Amino acid sequence: MPRDFRYLYVANLISNLGSWLLVVALPYHVFRASGSITATGLTLAAESLPALAVGPFAGRLVDRLDRRLVMIVSNIVCAGAVVGLLAGLPWLYLAVIAENVGLVFFRPAARAMLPAIAGTGPTLVRANSRIAFNNGLVRLLGPPLGAVLGMPLVVWSDVGSYAVSVSLITLVASNPLTGAGDAGFGLRYTWQKLRRLLLVNTVFFTANGVYTALLVPFMTRRFGQHPADIGVFFSALGVGYLIGAPIAGRLVKRHPASPLLRVSQLGIGACFLLLAHASTVVVAIAAGGMIGLPGSLLLVTIETTIQRSSADELRGRVGATFFASDALALLLGSIIAALAGPWILTVAAGVILVSGLVL
Repeated sequence: MPRDFRYLYVANLISNLGSWLLVVALPYHVFRASGSITATGLTLAAESLPALAVGPFAGRLVDRLDRRLVMIVSNIVCAGAVVGLLAGLPWLYLAVIAENVGLVFFRPAARAMLPAIAGTGPTLVRANSRIAFNNGLVRLLGPPLGAVLGMPLVVWSDVGSYAVSVSLITLVASNPLTGAGDAGFGLRYTWQKLRRLLLVNTVFFTANGVYTALLVPFMTRRFGQHPADIGVFFSALGVGYLIGAPIAGRLVKRHPASPLLRVSQLGIGACFLLLAHASTVVVAIAAGGMIGLPGSLLLVTIETTIQRSSADELRGRVGATFFASDALALLLGSIIAALAGPWILTVAAGVILVSGLVL
């Protein structure tokens, strides 16, 4: 793999690990402080708002500036914002919003930069597969560590991870661009060329938003207040992604995207349904582990298709459009979860199953 990819890979691994330390620690902290599903769901909503408000502008900027510089500045912003998580409610929500403003610029820059480094052939599939493996690893390690360490130590660890990421990204070659067209061009291009992929992506992230918002309250109320169990659930999810990532890489190399999208959605829907009706914590954790297998396949397929289907000067805006779609879906899912409660888990699983049959 190219040297610059190795720098990006390690930077992504370390900063993602810092962020995943918060995946259990932050919602559990909010739920314990408030005792409210709504307050916990608002945390997810706060994560989604920046992509909706700033996303199109961020994509335009990513297509005009040095993407390496965008990533460095974004990480610095994120590090400063994370410190604000130590404040109580409602200030914590402002810190979450500020961190995600930085991520709105970082994510499309990173997604757009990868094909410039790895090309659009088999090396790109291999790179996306390794990043999916990376994501599985941080899912495995981050949540249980976060549950054990507690908020103050987790926050400072995340700040340190952003600092290390910045130092590694400075070693990557510059990637300046002068992309033409307005911010809305990415949305128009995506709707014309990648409409089906956008719909699949939106359905998945809406259902994922429902499950993410309800997971901590669902497991706490059904199986007792044991944050370690929630951490183990995310570790099982990480194991699934670790196993699924190399398999996904091989499948994406050999098969077209359409059947892979169908199979992965049906698998995710079935696993979500099992989780929604889990009678014991062991069954819930097993369902979490199984989600990682089709989840890896879906995400690697989507990622590779986006990167291959967009010219370099458009990738920032197309990526920002998909991230805005992710954010809107997660926000919608968290709102639905807060209003409906745990029974909506079954409906969300059914929606993904239907999507796998018709999209």
